[in-house]
Amino acid sequence: MSDDEIISLREYIDLRFASAEKALTLQAGEYERRLHDLNGESARIRAAADRSVSRELYDKSEDDIRQWRTKTDLSLSRLLTRSEFDTYKTSTDRALQVKEGETKGISSVGQIGLNMLSAIGMAVGLYFALHTTTPPAVPPQPGASESRVDDLVRRLDAINARINVIQTPPPR
Repeated sequence: MSDDEIISLREYIDLRFASAEKALTLQAGEYERRLHDLNGESARIRAAADRSVSRELYDKSEDDIRQWRTKTDLSLSRLLTRSEFDTYKTSTDRALQVKEGETKGISSVGQIGLNMLSAIGMAVGLYFALHTTTPPAVPPQPGASESRVDDLVRRLDAINARINVIQTPPPR
């Protein structure tokens, strides 16, 4: 080893301190960068929290919707008799079978026949639904000439009033 390669203890210690100072400076810069990123992150987290709903509020809202759905289902079930529901169910099942047949390749003649049966079933179901859910017709007053159209309009208004009562969601 030559004399140039030999480093004195003093130079070695100075070199170590300089390296430590440089490492501290780099580490301080990294800490500053991370703190700056965290400051932006806290604002993002605060904004996300402002846009979210608490679990308790969400659960209460879900319970209200579930209760409204139950009441609506109960009201709707009172509108149709069992025979009307069976007619509706049969026609719906036939319509689904027709749709399934289309995907499996039933001939067009068979599809037309099933479509006609479904249409007839739905028409019968609708006929019974309209005639059993409408209030009884009020006999016309003596001397009043009520046309058939006026009678139908009155019945439709009564049906619409029932539908509006059923479809009204619960207050929030």
